[in-house]
Amino acid sequence: MGFLNSLQVLRRRLLIVVAGLVLGAAAGWLTAPGVTHRATTFRATHTLIYEPQGGQSYNIEQVALLANSGAVPTRVAARLKMDRGQVRSAVSAVADSSVSTIAITGRSADAGKAVALADVTAEELSAEILGGGQATYQAEVSRLTAEADAARSRLNRAKTPADQAAARADVDAADRALQQYEQSPGPPKPQLRTLEAAVASPVRASGVRAPDSKKVRAILLGLLGLLAGAGAAFALDRLDSRLRSKSEAEEAFGVPVVAEVPPIPKSSHGQLLARTQPSSSFVESYRGLRTYVALWAPEVGNDDGHRVIVVTSPAAGDGKTTTVAHLAAMLAEIGRSVVVISADLRRPQLHHYFDRQATPGLVDILAAKKGVAAFDDLDLATPVRGVRLVASGLPVDNPAPLLEYAGDLVRVARGLADFVLVDSPPLLVANDAAELARHADGVLMVARAGRTLIEAAQRSAELLQRLEIPVVGVVLTASEAAATASRYYASHYYVEPERAGWRRRRPSGGNGQGPAAGAPSAPEEAPPAVSGP
Repeated sequence: MGFLNSLQVLRRRLLIVVAGLVLGAAAGWLTAPGVTHRATTFRATHTLIYEPQGGQSYNIEQVALLANSGAVPTRVAARLKMDRGQVRSAVSAVADSSVSTIAITGRSADAGKAVALADVTAEELSAEILGGGQATYQAEVSRLTAEADAARSRLNRAKTPADQAAARADVDAADRALQQYEQSPGPPKPQLRTLEAAVASPVRASGVRAPDSKKVRAILLGLLGLLAGAGAAFALDRLDSRLRSKSEAEEAFGVPVVAEVPPIPKSSHGQLLARTQPSSSFVESYRGLRTYVALWAPEVGNDDGHRVIVVTSPAAGDGKTTTVAHLAAMLAEIGRSVVVISADLRRPQLHHYFDRQATPGLVDILAAKKGVAAFDDLDLATPVRGVRLVASGLPVDNPAPLLEYAGDLVRVARGLADFVLVDSPPLLVANDAAELARHADGVLMVARAGRTLIEAAQRSAELLQRLEIPVVGVVLTASEAAATASRYYASHYYVEPERAGWRRRRPSGGNGQGPAAGAPSAPEEAPPAVSGP
């Protein structure tokens, strides 16, 4: 898909793109807190080194678990007057078995509290590990002390020298045992020692965070919404089953697109713009179609110089009647005689383009004279010189019996003009178009960009191929590509001569180019117009 095609897709789906932009901006504005100041979080880490004493050792990872579970966080909460859950969520411990260290980290919005959390947890964890050995030592000291006190009590109660000697010996033995125990390795030493005390430092945010400013977040999410809307537009365009471009039309119909017609405002619908706007890009596109049709000749049969072309479309509203009226006016512009037949007997519209009444018309002639299509009783004149119109007559619900004599109709009309253009009903809506096309030299298909379904175009091409009806080509109406191209070239074609004329009107003595000031200029050629009868 080229750049211009991409722009056309975005233009067609502009509502979706704008909706994505608006929704993204609104979401950004509503979700932003609107406060640019963020609360600072502090982190403090107390590092302990594990030094086993005697033959007793612990698994360092299990020791690290005790910092955040069991009795340790309970005692820390009691000391700091905090909730146990708050302590557990604010404290973490990580063990490094390779160097036998435990890093205890406390986090808080207050720097002092972060330090206290880390230090107090380290103290309580050390006490938890030291508690078992210390209790055993104190229990043994208490037992030996109790034995010594009991021996002294017996000594005080002894009355005979023998009892006193025995009691004194027990006292001496108990005192020696207590002294020996107290003079042995002594109380257990702490196995966790502080390697580095906690120091608070602010925590810097990592990764990408959404801005707090409403304006900035609205802009960012608006851009994301814009991209999402553009993506949705392209996705919907891929799923769209309607013809959009010349290449799609040629692929669906299997024949070339001989003209691309730009869209026109609704206020201009039903008007013959060849008379009111002869220099418009819309009319110029039909001049291009005229050139092709004027040179077209059927591949089979004897060429008598006359052309009968049925103009139809896959469905209603594709612009076939508009094409018939403007193609007729353009052929007349170069001196060709044209007869236009309004054969859409169910919904006739062609007479409006030529300011004519629908009656009397084709229905009246066919109903009055079976098999003989005589136009002598009809007023065929139109305001466009060189164009005659066979109006439709009153609408009928079932024109099939009348179209039984379509061959006679075409044969008589062929001798009246160089070109006979037949405005027929849609090909897939009624059989009238196929019946008329069987007696014509060819069929000119009309498709509307953004309206005609690809499947309908393929079915139309298949039907014409099955009936072996030649196809002149396809006219693609409401083409955005044609509108874009016509605006570009028109701006350069009409603006540049004005600038050149301005340069030519400069006073003499300049660069020597162009006529001198005051010299008469050649009159500008007026665009050709379709004259009256």
